[in-house]
Amino acid sequence: MAFLRAAGRHHHARVRKVAAGVLASLDEEIATGVDVLAPANGMERRLEAAQAVHQAGARRYFSFSAAVLARLTNQDQKSKAVGDRLRILSPQISKSVRSSYINKTTTTTDPPPASNADAGCASLIYPHRLSANQRDIAARYLERVDAGQRQAVLDELEGRFRAERQGARPIYDELRYLHHLCSRAHSGGFQPNLGIKVQEARERDAAAAAHQRQEAAARARDHRRRLEQVRAGGESPLAEARRLLGMPPRGAKPDRRS
Repeated sequence: MAFLRAAGRHHHARVRKVAAGVLASLDEEIATGVDVLAPANGMERRLEAAQAVHQAGARRYFSFSAAVLARLTNQDQKSKAVGDRLRILSPQISKSVRSSYINKTTTTTDPPPASNADAGCASLIYPHRLSANQRDIAARYLERVDAGQRQAVLDELEGRFRAERQGARPIYDELRYLHHLCSRAHSGGFQPNLGIKVQEARERDAAAAAHQRQEAAARARDHRRRLEQVRAGGESPLAEARRLLGMPPRGAKPDRRS
């Protein structure tokens, strides 16, 4: 995913278009409920690739959906048509001039649009076990889930990870399991279970952190108040410290009475 995002900012227009096409194909398939990370049948992929050129209904041509492939093909045909018109209208135009004009028209291609997941899922708390690449894809899966349930789905995934440490069956493909949870949430069949304890623990931690902040702020206010009282009474901060520690004032003779 990081590679695709970097390619979307490439200086070459065609590289940007290819990256945008791959991301658009991913988003289209995820929106229809397809698990884009599910193992693919090699023969099926070859047939799809062979049929996509002739059949508009083919789902995928290599990494492009049929709709995205058609858009990319149309863009290339338009760029080629511009060059052909230039050659017909003015055959004397040098190759360098034609190339610069075509490059000028193609390099204005808009960068790949940002996925809604970038904004809608940025504030979610993901399990630490997910890598940055997995979180990027997970955010796309979560787009199909109602915004009010997205954190609960992630908490359920985190709860399942914690259950592994208690002896539960391991999860070998984290994103496929998340896709399963998202599909249940999308169809209305999701019921939080293991994620409830995760949510409760997070709320306890947040409450404890807030309490610590309040105590620190109260100590700071009390310290400032004592300093103000010392300054108002003409007593130095050092003398105040000695008094609080139960030490006699500086220069005072010790009491030798028994």
